[in-house]
Amino acid sequence: MNDYEGAILHDTADVVLLDMIRNQQHVYIEWKTNLQWLMKQDFMKTNSCDFSLGTENFFLLQVALAFPRDSPILERVNLEIIYMQRGRLIEHWRQNFWPSADRCSETSTGGSDGDTIQAISVADMQGSFYVLFFGKKKNLGTLYNLFINGKFMYE
Repeated sequence: MNDYEGAILHDTADVVLLDMIRNQQHVYIEWKTNLQWLMKQDFMKTNSCDFSLGTENFFLLQVALAFPRDSPILERVNLEIIYMQRGRLIEHWRQNFWPSADRCSETSTGGSDGDTIQAISVADMQGSFYVLFFGKKKNLGTLYNLFINGKFMYE
C-alpha cells in the first residue's frame, strides 16, 4: 500500500501477522467475520485471548444482487429473501456455522475484558432511583406527621 507510510498489505492471515498484532501494536483491517474466525483459531491453538475487535463498525456492508432489466426471476428472488428474513434462516445459519462461544467471546466482539470502564445507563441505575424515591417519600411523610402532631415547632 503506497497511500499510508508503514502500512503493510497482507495477502493471508498467518502466524507472522498474528505475532505482529500480538507484539508490535499492529492493527489488521479485515472483514469482521474473517477476524472472528481468525481469533477463534488462534484461541484454539494458544488457549489465550490476545485479540479484541473494535466496538464500532465503520464500514457497513450493503449486499445486493444485480439482475437484467425486467428479469422474470427478480420478484421470485425478492420473495425468497423476504422468506429467509422472516424465517430467521440467516440467524439459524449463523448459530450453526459461526464459531461457538468461549471465554474469549465477549472481548472478541469488542466487549469488556474487565480492565475497561463501561458506561452506565439509566436502566442500570433504576434500583437506585427507586430507593431514592421511596426514601424521599418516607422523609416527607415523617416531616408531615411531626408537623401535624405539633412536635415540629420552633422553640
